Amino acid sequence: MFAPLERILLVESDPHDARLVGLMLAGDKSLRAEIEHESDFERALQRLREADYDALLLADRAGEALHFLHRVMEWAPHLPVVVLSEDDDPERAMELVHGGAQDVIAKTHLSGPILARVLRYAKERKRTEEMLRTSQLVLEARIEDRTRHLTELNARLQAEIHQREAVERALRRETAFVATVLDTVAALVMVLDRSGRIREANRALVRLSGQPREALVGQVAWDLLAPPQWRETLRQALEDAFVGRAVPPMEVPLPTRAGEERLVRWESALVRDEAGQADYLVVCGGDITEQQRLKERERRRLLELAQASRLSTMGEMAAEIAHELNQPLSAIGNYARAGRMLLDRGGDRERLAHALDEIAAQAQRAGEVIRRLRQFVGKAELARAPVSVNELVADVIGLIEIEARWNHVRLEQDLPDDLPRIFADRILVEQVILNLARNAIEAMTEVPEDRRRLTLRAYAGQDGFVCIEVRDTGPGMAPERIKQIFDRFFTTKQKGMGIGLAICRSIAESHDGRLEVSSRPGEGAVFRLLLPEWRDA
Repeated sequence: MFAPLERILLVESDPHDARLVGLMLAGDKSLRAEIEHESDFERALQRLREADYDALLLADRAGEALHFLHRVMEWAPHLPVVVLSEDDDPERAMELVHGGAQDVIAKTHLSGPILARVLRYAKERKRTEEMLRTSQLVLEARIEDRTRHLTELNARLQAEIHQREAVERALRRETAFVATVLDTVAALVMVLDRSGRIREANRALVRLSGQPREALVGQVAWDLLAPPQWRETLRQALEDAFVGRAVPPMEVPLPTRAGEERLVRWESALVRDEAGQADYLVVCGGDITEQQRLKERERRRLLELAQASRLSTMGEMAAEIAHELNQPLSAIGNYARAGRMLLDRGGDRERLAHALDEIAAQAQRAGEVIRRLRQFVGKAELARAPVSVNELVADVIGLIEIEARWNHVRLEQDLPDDLPRIFADRILVEQVILNLARNAIEAMTEVPEDRRRLTLRAYAGQDGFVCIEVRDTGPGMAPERIKQIFDRFFTTKQKGMGIGLAICRSIAESHDGRLEVSSRPGEGAVFRLLLPEWRDA
């Protein structure tokens, strides 16, 4: 159950907005609170000093809310504050939340139920924070008391342990406990000495390797637990860990006695002696073979879906492509007939050479169209490599300009020469851009021809990503549609399957990137494909 809200102070300088908010809250029957209005910040602060309120509604006008919010937090840090912003600005909202606001809601999104719910949640979150803060103080006090008690017990225990036999018994119990824990955990665990020899191996490692414990103990780890081509790499990593260097997790095949290899992800921790010197290296591993197989199946599935989508795209563009090829072929036929006539009449060499040159140029034009098509649809394997973004987008433009001409769409591009390269599968990224561009062209069929403009833009971001934008001047999208647009089988097309954008997002994520969209009704849409920059080691 939510804590009741009885008194709410609304700070709003605009009387019209204040009445509107009051009517919204009064219309929500689930909220039976007294709403008090104050238009001036200083008078509102005086009210907070003189009376107790359950929540504060603060309008953010002219950017003044943050300063007032800081003063409220100094005087009444327990008071939940909800800020009403003029527009939906995520950066401003985050700044206000960091300043102490429990929530920020745009006035354009206001309704009675939403505002009532936000207030209840704000009060509940604030109450929970206070409870957690109190619990933390109590817990810290208990820990301090417990630590003091344990320290006293430890001092007494140390005084009592004066015989060698008692020490040995405690040591044996501790050793047995550690051995039991190691044999119980599912992780592969081995303890190495400074020479890299295995001093202890747990049951999970014995089981996976197929080697008895006696065969493992005393052996050099990298000679026994890695294929020949991996031994030097594993040896160097373990030696680096022994001298205290940071070693990232390693994925190394582990040959088993049954003759198969299991992929193991190894991590290590250094154990030091009383003098701080390296004593032992504890190496823990996890069998990730099945995870990798699952990733491979998902990768193959993505490639198959992507190729099917490319073939479908080419099928949809068949008429435009046929027309594009028919033009140079018709020109070749016309120039060939003209050349034959010149030969029959004993025509001059200059006109005949011109006809042959035109035949060659048109053949090259047709060949370029076919080259792009074969490159786009004839690939079914993932092959990532450093790729020039400008060359990649240029190939897409070569495919999409056909459809753009047919639909009377003006095609624009903004591609700086100094863009960093990306590490990507060229065809899959081209597929994403082509899909977005075709969707944009289709969306613009609803606007007049003189307003149809498709812009392909690329730029380097501040976070190590290269952004490729596909911007249209279509009718735009409502917020509720944007939330669903990447869902599988969601489509607004009469004959669409609803998997194109889902595949595009999967391709982006498989490249450690992301696909974003922003749009407002009547203002077109912007899709942004963000992919990591390629940094040559």
